[in-house]
Parts: sequence; C-alpha cells; structure tokens
Amino acid sequence: IEFYRQTVDGIVNTVGVDLIVAVLPEAIDFVKDLESYMSVPIVATLPAKPNEYLELPPEKFRVVESTAPDAIRNTLLAATKINPNATQIEVLSGPEIWGTNFKELVQSVVEQDFANYKFITHYDKPLPDLETTLSNLSESSIALTLPFFSVDPDQLVSSESILTKLSAVSTQPLYGFSEPFFGKGIAGGYVFTAQEYANASADAVISLINGGSYD
Repeated sequence: IEFYRQTVDGIVNTVGVDLIVAVLPEAIDFVKDLESYMSVPIVATLPAKPNEYLELPPEKFRVVESTAPDAIRNTLLAATKINPNATQIEVLSGPEIWGTNFKELVQSVVEQDFANYKFITHYDKPLPDLETTLSNLSESSIALTLPFFSVDPDQLVSSESILTKLSAVSTQPLYGFSEPFFGKGIAGGYVFTAQEYANASADAVISLINGGSYD
C-alpha cells in the first residue's frame, strides 16, 4: 500500500490529476484516504451506494451504481420460472487470482428475494471439481456461474473461456449475468455490461466538469 501511495502521490505532484475514476470500493477507500487527493473529484463505480459514500460532498464525489444486482435478480427470477420445481440455488466460481464482489452481491440478492431457496455455493473450486459438481446437479437445482479468472495451471483462464466445456457436462442449464457469457454455453440470463458502466461514468465525469447535479 505504501508503494502505491508513493507512486500515485508522485504522479499527482509531477504530472497533475484533474479527476479520478475508481472502480472498486478498495480503490475508492485508497484514494479517499490520501490527503493529496481530497481536492480532486472522484467518480466511483460501485454495485450500490454505501451510506458512508453518500456523506461525501457531491461537488467532489459521484457514485455510479452498477446494474449487476438487478441483472442477478432478474436472471434468477427467470430461472425459477423456467424451473418452477427448483428448491435450491447453486452458485459456482473457479479459483480466483483477485477477489470480486459478485459473491457478496449474489448472497445479498438471494437473501432478499429468494430466501425460500436453499443457497449452496461452490466457490474457489479447481476446474475439475466444477465439472464434477455440474455433472451431478439435481433437477431441483438452479446453477448460476460467476465471472472469475484463474490459473490452470500456468495460464490465465477466464470463466467465459471454459463455459462451453462446463455446460457440456452439466446436468442442468447454466445461467449467467455477464455479457461475455452469451454464446459460450449458458442457457440465458439478464446481463450488465461494461458499456453501461462506461456510459454512466462518462456522464458523471461530464457532470463534475460542468459543475452540474448528477442523479
């Protein structure tokens, strides 16, 4: 962290920064805590609007909400209609190099809107274990796969690059909410896209530059 502090401070002091776009809560906390940044506007992209960020001055801080929670909710809702006899939701993810907030998002959506379903997670599993899990799914299961990146064993592997293989062994349809999943083996789902993030972030940037309100 100290290395990053020194590096970023050096950029601010030598080159100058007019505006910061932070993508993850960790990045937002990092730049927010740097004293040299407090005079620099920040555009933050988040899965929701945490209360702690709402108290920051709007002339310096804008939050762009992600559509991922809605995509997860709508995907699961569609899956429950396709399989009305389902009693459990099983969520899968491979071994990750870095953490994501999708696990927390899915859990939050399930607890809020699908509490009557048994919630089963298969997180950070080696790829052969995912294949075994999928090949033994029961008819009462809804299978949701999360975006992830893993090393198997010495190369970077993304979830969409192995979805075709996983769907081939799965005894139940696979659902997903990430745009790159489509055409790779999932049965369907509602998606959120990087383009949506980019457009909303650009609107927030323009709003900050123009000094106008952003909702």
